[in-house]
Amino acid sequence: MLVMDHAPTALLATRGLGLPRVNLGDGFCIPPATRPLPLFRWWQRGNSARQGDSEERVRQVANEVLFALGAPPLLSLSELLDCDASLFCSFAELDHYPGRAGGEFIGPLFALGQGEPATWPAGDAPGVFAYLKPGYVALDRALAALREAPVRVLAHVPGAARATLTRFASSTLCFSEAPVDIEGARTACDLAICHGGHGTTAAMLLAGKPLLLLPMHSEQAMTAHRLETLGVALSALPDAAGQLQRLLKRALAEPRLGDAARAFAAAHHPYDQATAIAYATDRCESLLEAH
Repeated sequence: MLVMDHAPTALLATRGLGLPRVNLGDGFCIPPATRPLPLFRWWQRGNSARQGDSEERVRQVANEVLFALGAPPLLSLSELLDCDASLFCSFAELDHYPGRAGGEFIGPLFALGQGEPATWPAGDAPGVFAYLKPGYVALDRALAALREAPVRVLAHVPGAARATLTRFASSTLCFSEAPVDIEGARTACDLAICHGGHGTTAAMLLAGKPLLLLPMHSEQAMTAHRLETLGVALSALPDAAGQLQRLLKRALAEPRLGDAARAFAAAHHPYDQATAIAYATDRCESLLEAH
């Protein structure tokens, strides 16, 4: 059996082998099998002719490979996604492609009970947990906005330069150089700021916490747009980083964001990752038995 998480090359290489195959991942990793495949920015109008031509070129190259392997050709690029099962590690509401027909949504997977305890700056101002990447082009502006805002911030920026952490640390902004236990962070914070990774956003929403998202690439931009549509998050692209202070103030002041996040948490209570993992295991075992 092959279990694949966002592995299009592996899907191509194993086509026609006769082995049971399982696609495991969030909605971005397993796009809807439409023809042509959907655009990443599905909410924007695209050039359908160019999209179809681009996809056809990819299909032709893929079929050259499949011919060399003696594997069945692709009649459409979406056939690349054909597996015995596709298990979505997400909730339907968080799907990167809303309105998808069908799909086995088993629930998100993320790490809990790992990392350092969440240690917050003293005081009673709202608590903000920030999980940012050092490669974010607007990192300095984001940290400056957090330092100047009337909030208490616990930030984790893995791999950031020591000079960066020293420059922005203050009595209200502290950094954890080690990964932070998400359970402790999501329990104590009033707002979470991250780039839009699926596991982090799902973990925060399951705790009823709203988000401010700063996407770095297409997958995260899709997540940000989806969560804004749900009313549980605000977002800003890097070129709008100058507006972070205003967005931070708005995210903390608008009751609708927190209300929507708490409603999401209530709708999925109780959610247990162990149940999702057990379901995926059982599906794999049944497929093995069937083969």
